[in-house]
Amino acid sequence: MKTLLRTAIVMATFALIPSQEASAVGGGLPFVVDEDVVPNAFPYVLNADSLDLTYHACTEIDDTILTETGYFWNSSYQDVDSVVDSQINHFRINGYHIYARYTYQADQFGGAQQTPTGERLNYVVDNAAISLYLDHLQDTILALNAGCQVVRAGTADDILVGTSATVAQGEKSETDGLANGDFKVVFSNWVWGPAGLLFGPPDQCDFSRL
Repeated sequence: MKTLLRTAIVMATFALIPSQEASAVGGGLPFVVDEDVVPNAFPYVLNADSLDLTYHACTEIDDTILTETGYFWNSSYQDVDSVVDSQINHFRINGYHIYARYTYQADQFGGAQQTPTGERLNYVVDNAAISLYLDHLQDTILALNAGCQVVRAGTADDILVGTSATVAQGEKSETDGLANGDFKVVFSNWVWGPAGLLFGPPDQCDFSRL
């Protein structure tokens, strides 16, 4: 078994129309973010078509089975051609954070492919789970412990947006060379929490690693 720890920038695009799948990176469906939905947040409306995320993850590979566990938080929005300012990106007093915990397991698909600096293996995701939260006071601390589990502190004010344990589609590629690989998991059948019901959330969310 080998264990890999990673930090990366992720871009996700949310589809706001039920049963439509979002694009992996950029060029997504336009949506409007209204940050005054959160109690006491300064009213601020912006247009965007994608959401940038920063994540930390622990990946364990045991023979032909890959398991990844991690967390991510919102770092900025983007529109067609630029990064869009937002409260959650600038830590304003009345801002908030968006973060999530996730895990998925994938089975190796086919054999290894040679790259100039190593080998690439492909996997199909067969089960996964995600929980998405709002952190109004911006005080939640997230970390990965020695057992590759996500641990949290300062969660008393956090509001659940939604959870899902249903994989509509999912694939993963892993390399031990220059490029670490990428993954895409599309979750469906979301169960919405208090914050999710306020937002009028999409039917599917698509999170893809670059």
